[in-house]
Amino acid sequence: LKPKAKTEGHPRFEREPGEQAQIDWKEDITLTNKNGEVFTVNVLHVTLKFSRYSHLELTTQKRFDDVARGLINSFRRFGGVPKECLFDNMSTVANVNAKPKKPTDAIAKMAKDFEFEVRLCGTRKPETKGTVEAKNKVIDWIRAYNGEFETREDLVAIVEDINNKMNITLNQETDMSPSALFYKEREHLSPLP
Repeated sequence: LKPKAKTEGHPRFEREPGEQAQIDWKEDITLTNKNGEVFTVNVLHVTLKFSRYSHLELTTQKRFDDVARGLINSFRRFGGVPKECLFDNMSTVANVNAKPKKPTDAIAKMAKDFEFEVRLCGTRKPETKGTVEAKNKVIDWIRAYNGEFETREDLVAIVEDINNKMNITLNQETDMSPSALFYKEREHLSPLP
């Protein structure tokens, strides 16, 4: 047997408190309720990089309105706005036809109003937005509720419960719960406009 080629891992990508939020979708989750009705939903996931504190927003579509609502609700939950928001190639946020790619006018206007910088990264680049990607696996918890809910409102409550559990569960990277670190990070966020 030949030894595998040695590869170097990526260095851990960390930020100071209040510096960055990472945003990603968990897309097209198909669930069936107790009555056999099929629901296809998306979850917008906003995670503060330093504390790993999260906000999950259930949506049926992936329009800019859904992104904007999710960001505003996350800023409300956090009690402030991080200095930058890191997105991948969401078509509602990144104009990928431009060379180099650039933020859409809609997200640029929102960033100006809320005073955060838009940063775009490559898709499937765990070394740049690995915090939100790693926590996205936890959203698969929602599949455990397949056949155990009745309405969309039930799904919203389930996602909120999952979000609360994510924020109190010990994080392997920090060896603390996101909620514990969030108390330190909250004071570094910019005030809501």
